Amino acid sequence: MNSGQSLSTCPSSLDSSSEPFKVLGLVNESRFAIYKVLDTKTQQICALKLFAYKSNKINKYYKNEARFTTMKHQNVIRYFSKVAEDVAAIDAKFQNVSFVTMEWAPYGDMTYVLSNTSFCDNVMLARTYFHQLIEGINYLHSSGIFHLDLKLDNLLIADKYALKIADFDMSFKEGDNYCLGNGTSNYRAPELKEKNFKHPGPCDIYSAGIILFMLVVGHFPYSEKSHSSQQNLWNLMLTDDEKFWSFHMKEAKNPLFITRSFKALFKAMTRKDPKERISIKEIKNSEWYQGPVYLKHELEIVMKRLLPAPL
Repeated sequence: MNSGQSLSTCPSSLDSSSEPFKVLGLVNESRFAIYKVLDTKTQQICALKLFAYKSNKINKYYKNEARFTTMKHQNVIRYFSKVAEDVAAIDAKFQNVSFVTMEWAPYGDMTYVLSNTSFCDNVMLARTYFHQLIEGINYLHSSGIFHLDLKLDNLLIADKYALKIADFDMSFKEGDNYCLGNGTSNYRAPELKEKNFKHPGPCDIYSAGIILFMLVVGHFPYSEKSHSSQQNLWNLMLTDDEKFWSFHMKEAKNPLFITRSFKALFKAMTRKDPKERISIKEIKNSEWYQGPVYLKHELEIVMKRLLPAPL
């Protein structure tokens, strides 16, 4: 299904030649429509991502994402099935589509979490989820997979409040000759924005650094499109630490969380030159990363207070 379209003409079911689904709701339609569905064969609730054909051919983004459906890690979304050729009713017309089904994340994405909770009041919670993000990235990179569009929207909160990296339609696999996208504004590394990276790994490190900043400070470190309070925060980040952090100390939800060790880790992850960026091993050995985190059962208790009801 194309962005902006929905199964409004088929609200209760999606007839698939391979698996019948009952549509429970539209979750997202930013680029490709994602539905909450019930697999009527297994009685399992899952997420279904639809890709409409382009010029009567299987969508290239489906082909790309379908390559990553065998991944298995506690912090990466789990895929159940992939179907390259099917038909769905879209805007009262039957169209050729492809789709993948994935585990359902009942607590939404990290954008939703940060927007609807007091998440940024708890630096230990931020560190716990940052650990999960780094573990997921480490698995991907160890498998020769590079996400290249890491952002809060693509970090889902699944059962037991576990973080899951999702949306691999623009991801890169070791040996690929080109990438399908150039990341998302305000999250992407400079070399990814220009599509001139030599190594994809540092691009993910940079984006993870931006996510770290969002989890701890509560807003973006800079904007690609505008200046904040007439200051070019991107240039300040690169050239003037004192002015950069002075600005954010005033804007942060809790400036006490902007510690020396946090600043050092963020800067090391977001250096302009990708060759100078910190490695995953170095991230794990950093002072800030080594701070306290919640155990699994503790995380569930904390998150139940923040997000008591699933979506």
